[in-house]
Amino acid sequence: MFFDGTYLYVVNSTDADQTTSSGGKIYKFDTSGAYVSSIGTSIKWPFSVSVFNSNVFTVATDTVGGNSGLINLTSSTTPVVTALSSPYGVGIDSTNSRVFISDVGSGTYADGVVIYNIGSYTSVVASVTVGSKPSGLAYESSLGYMFVTRYSGGTAGVWKISTASPYTASAFATSSLFNNPIGIAVRSTYKEVYVANTGTTAGDTDSSILKITYDSSGNATAVTTFLSGTSTSSMLCGPVGLAINGNVLYISNGTCTTNGAYAKSVIKVTLDS
Repeated sequence: MFFDGTYLYVVNSTDADQTTSSGGKIYKFDTSGAYVSSIGTSIKWPFSVSVFNSNVFTVATDTVGGNSGLINLTSSTTPVVTALSSPYGVGIDSTNSRVFISDVGSGTYADGVVIYNIGSYTSVVASVTVGSKPSGLAYESSLGYMFVTRYSGGTAGVWKISTASPYTASAFATSSLFNNPIGIAVRSTYKEVYVANTGTTAGDTDSSILKITYDSSGNATAVTTFLSGTSTSSMLCGPVGLAINGNVLYISNGTCTTNGAYAKSVIKVTLDS
């Protein structure tokens, strides 16, 4: 899920029609929650989305060629990057016009993040190993970091990658509160990072949204539970995606049992300002 300043883009990766030639889609909504349009009628299993200069990037499978990778849906449904084994997350470094892609597979870039210049995909700018299924990506523009969740990273649930050479990676936040983190969003004005813990099995009562605060050097200062799936009122149901618009946090739910009424929905929470 991604907010580009005007619209909220939501990945639909569990539609039944994704087993057919119809493929999956990226859904576009305005800030009132009204549906605007869908993008990507010839892709299957999109996992993530990010937008840069009106270009909509996703990681998905092309239904025509059957290739998985980075797709710029604004110009084509054919992947422009196919070198990754199991690409999952996509993040945009808008300052340097670079795209970061996480790979949870076992190939050349296993458990790493690969960086390309946007519009130039024949060579890799850099690849960084972070380990343990790197998943969601979110850019911190003021300090120049790309944050990445590690789905099976244990207590080291979020790492950070510098967006300048030599593109070093290091642990950003360590806490026993991490429980299969996937989605991530940054509110740099307040030095806050929000993380979606999908939880285990059906993602019921052990799912949560965490808040990480950090200092002016980009060091985490605290990890706390912002919303807990133990409360039905949280409306959490295996959350997988996050996006921020000012003081509004958007949360995309997956599937679960206990809070099943909120499955496959997007909820919004007003943050302190």
